[in-house]
Amino acid sequence: MRKSSLIILIISLPLFGAFVEEKTVPVIVWEKIFGGTRQENIHTMIATPDGGNIFVGETESKGAGKVDAWIFKTDITGRMVWEKTIGGQEHDVLYDIVDAKDGGYMMVGTTSSRGKGGSDLWLVKVDDDGTVEWNRSYGSKKSERGGAIIENEDGEFVIAGTRHMGSTQMARNQSTFKLDHYIWMLKVDKEGDIQWDERVHTDKMVVITDFKSTRDDGYILSAISKFGGVQKEDPFIVKVDDEGLVVWKNWLGVEEVPEMINAIQPLNDGTYMLAGIKVDEHKRTTSNGWLLKMDASGHVMWEKLFGTKGGNEFNDIALSSDGGLIITGTNGSSRPEDGSMWLVKTNLNGKKMWEKTFGEGVMERASTISETSEGVFLVAGSGIPQLLPNADGSYPSWEKGKKKYGDVRLVKITMAPEMDGLGSKPLTSSNP
Repeated sequence: MRKSSLIILIISLPLFGAFVEEKTVPVIVWEKIFGGTRQENIHTMIATPDGGNIFVGETESKGAGKVDAWIFKTDITGRMVWEKTIGGQEHDVLYDIVDAKDGGYMMVGTTSSRGKGGSDLWLVKVDDDGTVEWNRSYGSKKSERGGAIIENEDGEFVIAGTRHMGSTQMARNQSTFKLDHYIWMLKVDKEGDIQWDERVHTDKMVVITDFKSTRDDGYILSAISKFGGVQKEDPFIVKVDDEGLVVWKNWLGVEEVPEMINAIQPLNDGTYMLAGIKVDEHKRTTSNGWLLKMDASGHVMWEKLFGTKGGNEFNDIALSSDGGLIITGTNGSSRPEDGSMWLVKTNLNGKKMWEKTFGEGVMERASTISETSEGVFLVAGSGIPQLLPNADGSYPSWEKGKKKYGDVRLVKITMAPEMDGLGSKPLTSSNP
């Protein structure tokens, strides 16, 4: 961990009556590391009224099972205030959280430790200290997953997830098993009782990547799946009304290579900004951060790519206080000493204003971003687990080999002055 303090050098030139043009650059205020002996991941965060944040993710180092849901709170300085693990003997993960109008927080994810079998969509209500008030699972003996949650004005919750249902079909005295895949949307009241249940059929396995409310009281979600015989999985964008009924849907991408939309940001004019990853059609080992603008009917207005070489991706997007966009992800083009957690600032036309990489090494992913005050950003991400080579340089199988696991990194970044044209930049000092 490092604590950084900013020293600003002010130079005046009264003799010549000159004025120094001042611009701002992103500067790290502090970094914090949280983790254990195995892998930890962060999926999202939410601000608390006291200036702190609650983070939602998963841990393999703590808890009761193979993977447990992990939530923790930090104060304004990044100090951990409390942490909780939630789950049983199997895999239990929470992906999203909202501030409940009746107090506490509501979270959604997936549980394999309880429910009807396989994995079930999982809803967990906690109080302000992270203590579980109640939890419920939704599903069948097959596979269901929770992905994202929104609370509406009435204090009810709309949830986006996936459902995979199998059926046996008879033809010429032979039985065949068919597995159907669905985007699954539920509306529940504050006790978790289902108000409505809607599904959108997909051709192949589907994963929800983001879910947002829209200005017309509907919802828009992004998923990754296959449709219409395409060769690779690609993004699927669905707009639904306030009852979960489809208004429009659109498939994005190029058939020959995989792409993914990881985040959606609705704009006030009814359009949408989307951020994700696009693989190079000609050089499959290269990918770019992918930024798109979509109109109110789901048609792409423009798209832009970011990053030069290696694996680059965007994972989260938000509006900044100055009306632009702030995007975070992974920069595979960066040097190891610069880190690979990636923050990019653009205007609403996708023009890059600045970018910054940070962290340790080239195997870290920035997964979520929040602007805590004007020009101050909090980024959370995790190290990517790595398979270590044998003594002779060969690599064992993932199951048998030794691994380097990733911790969670929180980074606070602010915009600070830079003296333009004088070769003077903000200075930082680091203490262990």
